[in-house]
Amino acid sequence: MLIFIFYIKLQKYLMRFVFLKVLSDQDGIYQLKAVVKTTKGREVSFLTFVKACLLLESELNDSLTMSIDQSGAVIAVTLSSTTSVCENRHVDPADLVDFNTNVIFRNIEQGPMPDTASYIQKIEREREAREHGETKDNRSFLSKYWMYIVPVVIVVVLSGASNPEAQAAAR
Repeated sequence: MLIFIFYIKLQKYLMRFVFLKVLSDQDGIYQLKAVVKTTKGREVSFLTFVKACLLLESELNDSLTMSIDQSGAVIAVTLSSTTSVCENRHVDPADLVDFNTNVIFRNIEQGPMPDTASYIQKIEREREAREHGETKDNRSFLSKYWMYIVPVVIVVVLSGASNPEAQAAAR
């Protein structure tokens, strides 16, 4: 009986190796479906994946990151391997006995809320200053009068380029 159980386990490991090896050779993707049961009893599925060659070359060492919101509900599941580059190196099937998965729970922090009240007050002050004529134009000369300068420059350039014979006679 012990030999039979050992044979079944060995066969399972070899099948896992062959599966990952074939998937890796075809530049395939190992996909994981995580099913999470919510507090209301609903089941929510999350799909995540990693390149099969990364999982194979890391010898089944991976990390499963579960992102959790403020209420404690899982909002994302991410699978990653400990290796980051496929090098097509040889992996011994004996090294692929069991998955060595680190499960990481990551709390999501909410970013700061924008301060809209002070922005609205600033806009109101600027609008009132414009209505009373208290605004002073602090722009530079070019930014004030660019719409007049550009057409003059274009006319000068085009008038000089349209008469090349007069330029040649002047030399």
